[in-house]
Amino acid sequence: GSLVQISSLNGRQAAAGMSAYCAAKAGLSMLTQGAALEMGPRGIRVNAVAPGFVRTPLTEPAAAVPGVVDDYIDNTALGRAGTPEDIANAVAYLCDSRSSWLTGEVLDINGGAHLLRYPDLLGHVTRLMDQAP
Repeated sequence: GSLVQISSLNGRQAAAGMSAYCAAKAGLSMLTQGAALEMGPRGIRVNAVAPGFVRTPLTEPAAAVPGVVDDYIDNTALGRAGTPEDIANAVAYLCDSRSSWLTGEVLDINGGAHLLRYPDLLGHVTRLMDQAP
């Protein structure tokens, strides 16, 4: 069997104003490793995917803040946001027999965003709030 968890870029890259989310995703990444050790003897592989910024209904509120998407893209080595298909393809690979000797891994699917700095989300939101009437 194969278990794939969804972590986040924030599991390895902190962001101001997102401490609880970052801590939860870091914990999920460690849970992936511990569960891989515990379930491996039963033939169950446990891995995680850690997406960067992906345009979905969940991320639309953040994307609506001026400058946020551009900041994410500017800090992504491949210069684009991810797609749901990018993440689905990674999950499908981790569930497939082609990854049968892979367990305890957190696969960064973020276009290289983990190589650069995290966008200043709090700064963008603060600037937006300062402009509000």
